[in-house]
Formats: sequence, structure tokens, C-alpha cells
Amino acid sequence: MSLREMYIDSNCLPKFGRFEQKENFGFLISKLDTTFLNNRTIIIANGKGIRVFDQKSINQSTLNGWVCRFPASTKLPNGLKITEHTSGQYFISPERNMTTERFIELLKEMSLSAITLFKHSDKAV
Repeated sequence: MSLREMYIDSNCLPKFGRFEQKENFGFLISKLDTTFLNNRTIIIANGKGIRVFDQKSINQSTLNGWVCRFPASTKLPNGLKITEHTSGQYFISPERNMTTERFIELLKEMSLSAITLFKHSDKAV
């Protein structure tokens, strides 16, 4: 599934050079289901992930701050997918179980194509 264009709170996307320490991974994956295998944290591929907004829902949100916009032509890296949680609410989630490190790498790869905008709660993007 693809959206015409999508928006993500920039605090939810790792940038290259940031989130290198393991204690910072918790911020990005706190809402994901995980398990442990051979002393590694594995994200369970059950459709939960990083919240994605379409243009209508980002404009209706009270979110303030930096937002990453991805054009309609954006291709997700292999291993990630967009799932619809409820009508109009989407998540970028793993296609299959993967380590937290791999999930972070894929999000970093995706963030390279982001256009960063500043959103005010009373203004549309």
C-alpha cells in the first residue's frame, strides 16, 4: 500500500549520526512488540510501527515541530511496509521479524529521502 504523500514526526525517524547508543533505541521502538533471541532484541512483525500521517490527518493533528514529508514517489526500503491500522491511520512497520538495529538502519535509509518542514498546530503543511 502506498500513500500519495506521507508525513512523519521527525522525532520518530533516526538520522545518520544519531541514535547510535542502545539506550536511545527505546525511544523509537517503545510502542513495538519485541522479544529476545540470543541476547538481541527482535521486533515482532505484527503491523505496529512508526505512525504515518497523510496530508489530511497531519493538518488535523495538533503536532508542532519538525515533520518529514515524503513525496508520493518514495519507495520504502526492502523490509519495511505501510500498514493501515484504522481508517486514515497508518504505520511503517517491519515486513518480517528483525533486530532493532536492522529496523533502525532501514528507517535511516528511508530518512535520506525526507523533506523536512516545520509544522505549527494552527497551520497546514
